[in-house]
Formats: sequence, C-alpha cells, structure tokens
Amino acid sequence: MARKFINEKGFTVYEITGIVKIKFGGYRVCDSCNKAAVKGYLIPVLNGYLCEECYNRWIERAKYYEEYRKYEERKIRYYDNILEVV
Repeated sequence: MARKFINEKGFTVYEITGIVKIKFGGYRVCDSCNKAAVKGYLIPVLNGYLCEECYNRWIERAKYYEEYRKYEERKIRYYDNILEVV
C-alpha cells in the first residue's frame, strides 16, 4: 500500500515500503545513495525512489517548476494504476 500526498514544495509523493516497490518490478534501493531502504518515497517527477534521508536532503533544495506538471501528471496516472493508494 502507498500513501499519496503533496509535499510542501508542491510535488506529489508516494510513501511506500521496499516490499511494495518490489511488487511492481523495482528493488528497494535508494536511487540516490544506493542503500537498501525499508521505507522510502516514490517521486513521480523524478521517476525515482529515495530513502528517507535522501528525500529530506532533496526536499531542502527542490524547486517546483510549472514546466514539470505535464510529465508529473503522466507519471502520477501510471503510479496510481499500479499502486494501492490510500
């Protein structure tokens, strides 16, 4: 199961466990630091999975640009179809 939310910068994010990531064909490895992540964040605009530590570092410097919206919306539709969103 995944918890979907919009973070303080305006990005849509899914909080998921590594087990959920494995179910749709991924590994539970952070795309930034390459460490195993029992829990992490799937970020559609990045099309990536970050551990909690890397997510917190990313959100500090992230800036939402309106030009991202179409790409992000396409990825959100994709993830909504494959994840059990709560």
